[in-house]
Amino acid sequence: MRPLSKEVKNRTVFLGTRVFDTAVPHEDTKPKMILMKGFTLRVVGRFQEWVQLKGVNDKEFGPDSTLGWVHESELVKVNMELCRLG
Repeated sequence: MRPLSKEVKNRTVFLGTRVFDTAVPHEDTKPKMILMKGFTLRVVGRFQEWVQLKGVNDKEFGPDSTLGWVHESELVKVNMELCRLG
């Protein structure tokens, strides 16, 4: 998976993907972090329309780090054959 992005003047701009500590957070819950880059992420858990993510590259997030929960609508599925993992 990758955070959502759009093309602006021939540049890829990431929209800011909100990551939460729990799936289905309350409306007023602040995100744990906001992803502003095109990190490659792996789904390690699912609950309804929420996915729990882990970083693919240990250099970015540390070994065995689970980032948190993101709504599926804020992500794009990526063909892993196209990814460089390190």
